[in-house]
Amino acid sequence: MSKRWNSRSSRQRWTPCSMAVYFISVYDGGAYPVKKSRDKQQILDGLGSVEVESLIVYEAVGVGYKTVGSINLVHGNDGWDVIADNSSNLEPILSNATQISEELQDQYGGT
Repeated sequence: MSKRWNSRSSRQRWTPCSMAVYFISVYDGGAYPVKKSRDKQQILDGLGSVEVESLIVYEAVGVGYKTVGSINLVHGNDGWDVIADNSSNLEPILSNATQISEELQDQYGGT
């Protein structure tokens, strides 16, 4: 699977999460190219600079933020399993991503 295909697949997946009530940071293993953003394009543009990265999901609490969970991405995986792991409490907001992942796996094969 090409990196380009994986990137396109990843972009389709993050739309529901980035449009929710949450703030997203992109962590590339050494820095945060995107910090606590709700801007869909900024979040998507921050993805894919490294092979493994994480999305840290926050909610606003008063004048600060509370960490809700994280989503670990491995861009070298096949398109349907770019999400390598996620906090279980994020599964409801990832339901569309899970559905897309299952459809891609059925379409392109894999175990």
